[in-house]
Amino acid sequence: MEDKNILISIGILLLLIAVFSILRYLKQRKIFRFIQTQNFSELEKELDSITTRMLIKPYNRENIRLNMYLMERDKKKINEQFERLYPILKKPLQNQES
Repeated sequence: MEDKNILISIGILLLLIAVFSILRYLKQRKIFRFIQTQNFSELEKELDSITTRMLIKPYNRENIRLNMYLMERDKKKINEQFERLYPILKKPLQNQES
C-alpha cells in the first residue's frame, strides 16, 4: 500500500513538472512572437501579466523588456531599464564574493 502511494505521488509530481514546463514553453513562444512582429504594446502587457511573472524569472522578463526598448530606440527607457537590471545582477555577484 505504501509503495503504491509513493508511486502515485511521484506520478503527480512528474505531471506537475511537465505541465509547468509546457506552460513556460508556450508563454515564451507567445513573447517571442510579439518580439518578431514588433507588437510592443502587447509584449508589454504580456510581460506584466500574472502568469508571466509566475513562469519567467524576473531577470529574464526585464532583459526582454530591455531588448524591446532597444528595438524601439527609446534612450530614456533603455537607461531606466539598465537601472532596474543592475540590482538584479548585483545580488548574485554579492553572493559569490561572500
